[in-house]
Amino acid sequence: MPELDGLRALAVLAVLASHWLLPFANLFGHVGLAGVYVFFVLSGFLITRLLVTARDEIALGRLGLGAALGRFFGRRVLRIFPAYYLTVVGSYLLSPDVFGRDLPWNLAYLGNMRAVMLGKTTSINHLWSLGVEEQFYLGWPFLVLLVPAAVLPR
Repeated sequence: MPELDGLRALAVLAVLASHWLLPFANLFGHVGLAGVYVFFVLSGFLITRLLVTARDEIALGRLGLGAALGRFFGRRVLRIFPAYYLTVVGSYLLSPDVFGRDLPWNLAYLGNMRAVMLGKTTSINHLWSLGVEEQFYLGWPFLVLLVPAAVLPR
């Protein structure tokens, strides 16, 4: 869906603008946070669409549950893990004193939980949104694929 890709690109640009053009980018509110929210909504919509399609294929007998989950998680891993772990491990290798205390949390995609527990930002604060997204991926596919269609309508 090219239109949604364009909207996601604008959401990412809003985040970048809020980080690099402060205070001008945020004259009318926190555009970066708005960009993150737009990105979350669009990602949720697109992920749900993929899962509903997989659910339909399972119902028609064209795809097994294990294959559907494998395809879903495989795509997420290939898309997100390489850049994420390069960032986490690279940051640690460049400055272990700064990034070491949060390393186990970030390796487990739990930087957002660490920030909540500490009540402040962590060493790689920007990874919080990826933590939220990955945590969403741990539950949502099972809900969409396993809950009967009558209970979870389109």
